[in-house]
Amino acid sequence: MKLYLTDTLPYLFSSCSVFDIVVYALLLLATFAAAWKAPGWIRTIGKISLMMCFFCFLINIQNFVMDFDIKRPTIMSIGSQSREFEDLIRTTPEIRNMIVRDFKPLMLGDIARIFSSICLGGFTYLVNSITCIIRLPRL
Repeated sequence: MKLYLTDTLPYLFSSCSVFDIVVYALLLLATFAAAWKAPGWIRTIGKISLMMCFFCFLINIQNFVMDFDIKRPTIMSIGSQSREFEDLIRTTPEIRNMIVRDFKPLMLGDIARIFSSICLGGFTYLVNSITCIIRLPRL
């Protein structure tokens, strides 16, 4: 199975959370407003964008861990049946393969959300750095 960049990029950015999109859009608008009115603030906004990239990354990691606990196949069985269910998964390869096949697509959206947060944060910081190079006066 080959993954092409043209196939994965639309999925990567379509899986981004609304919070991430709003944060990075506001940071881009703040960068352009600072470049227009107060060029000295561009570096500060760049530092804020890096901080928000790290913050959004941590939030998405936390959501991934919480969703992993919810979507895990062994969570469906309660009490003493849990050990029997885990033994059944361990000893029967057909059931294990079926669960792995059905479990991976459930988690793929959460993993894509993590990577899209990093990509959008990097893009925002890159735009901010380019704007800083262009806009700040040189000695």
